[in-house]
Amino acid sequence: MNLINLARAYLFVPSSSAGQASVRATWVVAVFLFLFQFCSVFASSGATASPQIYITEVMALNRKTVLDEDRHPSDWIELYNAGAEAVDLNGWFLTDSASHLQKWSFPETHVGSGEYLLVFASGKNRRQPGHELHSNFK
Repeated sequence: MNLINLARAYLFVPSSSAGQASVRATWVVAVFLFLFQFCSVFASSGATASPQIYITEVMALNRKTVLDEDRHPSDWIELYNAGAEAVDLNGWFLTDSASHLQKWSFPETHVGSGEYLLVFASGKNRRQPGHELHSNFK
């Protein structure tokens, strides 16, 4: 099973129209590809306990659920740390392009055990540690 099929198996984006679902499904699958970098980093580092970071929710076509600090309804990706230890996402990536897997890199960002992290897919490219995160793609 290749990575794109794996992503489709784990992510579902409900939509009121089939056209919107097909356009956004491509975006969602590409976002999931950041796990490729995560897997290769930890496979080569010799880490004994694998971090358990999951994409738990993706909001595509956000109109009013969560507003960013600029009060804009940007799309967003929610991550969850299901592991027993905090995970630093520095060196992890998000992307909307299968040909550019390292498009947006996380700054030093710690996600504690049982914590969630929201990343806005706004195109604003904000990577300041400890502040609201925004990818460089929409």
